[in-house]
Amino acid sequence: MENNFLTIEQIDEKIKELNTHKTNILKFSGFPYIDIFKKSTNAGENGEQLLSNEIFEDLFRVSRKNYDQLTAEEKHTIETKLIRMMVKGDGPYYERAISIKDSKKGYKENTKQYGGNISTSTFQQIKPKEFEYLLAVVLFKDGMDIFILPSDMISKTVKNREIEKAYLSGQHKGNNYEGQLNYNDKVLNNHYLLSIYNDGKNLYNYNRGDKTIGEIFTKKNIEKIINEKFCI
Repeated sequence: MENNFLTIEQIDEKIKELNTHKTNILKFSGFPYIDIFKKSTNAGENGEQLLSNEIFEDLFRVSRKNYDQLTAEEKHTIETKLIRMMVKGDGPYYERAISIKDSKKGYKENTKQYGGNISTSTFQQIKPKEFEYLLAVVLFKDGMDIFILPSDMISKTVKNREIEKAYLSGQHKGNNYEGQLNYNDKVLNNHYLLSIYNDGKNLYNYNRGDKTIGEIFTKKNIEKIINEKFCI
């Protein structure tokens, strides 16, 4: 009689297959960014890839630099930072991730700032002396909000409140030039750029105010945005 029992190795392989299948289903049914939420580290690197692959046509990743990306023809240095939006609590990030359409945990009605029981609230390791523009990405399970802020509008030293400049709180003891930037910072929010919604198949323009889905999103030219927005 044949032995129909699976070995431990075979059981482990079946579990991996089921988890992969579950992840693939979630990608196409309301959680297209599950892979990023499942990461414990390197989520920021995935944020860079998102911007280069899905959002901007002329943004290129670099390595071994104190910044993350360059625009076309190496005109501008860009630093990319990512926050994954999730509720507070225990358990894996992907189990606590929220939707960009969540009415209870999105922007507060009057201030257009994030409210609700949100877990992480800062873009970390900001070194404004090392880049020209900060692209700050607030990532949801199914979309993202993007802000663009010139480095000269960020305080150059931590815990230094300057009028009309984003405030950097301290991060590493003894380092006065690297800090954290809260996503509710007024200056940062004044430099909101755009939002997109991802249904697992297509990207759409998204209105973060009334939470409505617009037309299919097409890649933007970051050089053009910088030139127009900052009158270069």
